[in-house]
Amino acid sequence: MPDITRLFCLPIAEAIHQLQRNCGEQLQEIRLRAGKPLAVGIGGKNRFLSSKGELLENPQGALRVDWDMIVKSLEFMSRSSLYALEHEMKNGYITVEGGHRIGMVGRTIWQNGQIAGINHIAGLNVRIAHEIRGCAETILSKLCSDGCLQHTILISPPGGGKTTMLRDLIRLASDRLKLAVAVADERSEIGGCYRGIPQCDVGLQTDVLDGCPKSEGMLMLLRTMKPQVIAADELGGR
Repeated sequence: MPDITRLFCLPIAEAIHQLQRNCGEQLQEIRLRAGKPLAVGIGGKNRFLSSKGELLENPQGALRVDWDMIVKSLEFMSRSSLYALEHEMKNGYITVEGGHRIGMVGRTIWQNGQIAGINHIAGLNVRIAHEIRGCAETILSKLCSDGCLQHTILISPPGGGKTTMLRDLIRLASDRLKLAVAVADERSEIGGCYRGIPQCDVGLQTDVLDGCPKSEGMLMLLRTMKPQVIAADELGGR
């Protein structure tokens, strides 16, 4: 398991540390909500977490999160430079070192008909970046014809593993098929970029354009990087 305790204030960090020591299941997300019990997603199920790192079915006995814990954890997550992440925050999330993505809710700042940011942050959802190298091995040959990767769309319900599968397909196209791959990673989910550098293994011949809308990003990559394959994250519009 990746060490993500450094992202949290002490009480939460200790609980997560104990959980990682004692639990063999994969930790997928950690949810902090002001005034509510600490919750985690693990092994495909939602559970609560005690201060000793015990998984609980019910909220009784769970570590209670307060607003101060959220503020202090945000300081660790941003390395005390939250202002530098304002551009990402207006989209409701930030990406931190290791490729972990942190969604946030609170009071939105509305300017000129658009969301300009979020303040009074009252909830965080830390989605743990993880890779399953080789998970796309079984479908790679089915997506190729005469040695060429065919147009492909991955479809599944939320949480079904689309991004994990896509990331491994990108790695295989780059390293196995020796193709120049370009990724329009609008939400920083595929490469998990931190300061522009992918934190996930997307292959040796892959270029990632991070945080750019797909429609503009794919055209930019086509014009500038001479890709043989272009990959993008979830489709959200025409």
